Amino acid sequence: MSAPATESQWFYVVDDNQVGPLAKDQLIRAVEKGIVQPDTLVWRDGLKDWVEASRLKFLSFVSDNPFAVTGRDSDEEEQEEEEDPRPKKKKKKKRIEYGTFWNRVVGFVVDNVVLLLIFWVICFFIGVWFGVAGIQVDPNSSQLSLALNFVLLLTYWLYFACLESSSAQATVGKMAAGIKVVNENGDRIGFLHATGRCFARLLTLIFFGIGFIVMLFTEKKQGVHDLMAGTFVVKS
Repeated sequence: MSAPATESQWFYVVDDNQVGPLAKDQLIRAVEKGIVQPDTLVWRDGLKDWVEASRLKFLSFVSDNPFAVTGRDSDEEEQEEEEDPRPKKKKKKKRIEYGTFWNRVVGFVVDNVVLLLIFWVICFFIGVWFGVAGIQVDPNSSQLSLALNFVLLLTYWLYFACLESSSAQATVGKMAAGIKVVNENGDRIGFLHATGRCFARLLTLIFFGIGFIVMLFTEKKQGVHDLMAGTFVVKS
């Protein structure tokens, strides 16, 4: 059995100046900071000559995609890529399309209709239960108003948090608009993450919906609640 190989020491050239040695993770960070570009020449011991950074499998150069994954597991894969002179077919990366402002408006309208229906169905069954139990309630009482607001808030929270963290990654309105919620890696968000986004969205609604207008001016169509929660709304 051969002894384990030591970690490769990398060098790169910027403005005719050689930089290094660097560990693989340091080279990856240089790419993420934009210091190393696809055409930057890199080299390590064992390579016959300097090669362009874009030829290395463990580096990724996708400027528009916040969900790109950088990093590979083994130096053996790097060696195979670097020393094989045969041209490789480039895999097409899936283009991320962000939900537009009007996609979000459609989702918002549909979701509010669905929420209202759910709320009134719940209120109907509560009223039936009160009637069967013989409980008299003053329709003008502050206690009733408080209870209804609590039911509405609970319905709102569970509706958004459960559906946006589900396998569909979308509420009924978002499904109707063909959009879904993802995290910064393009993956499904968890229930607690969806809960945070839900209440950030509620704050936006309280302040006259100004946070929704922000998505017209952000690069990735994020509202204030998306920026707070670190989420994106993309087309399904």
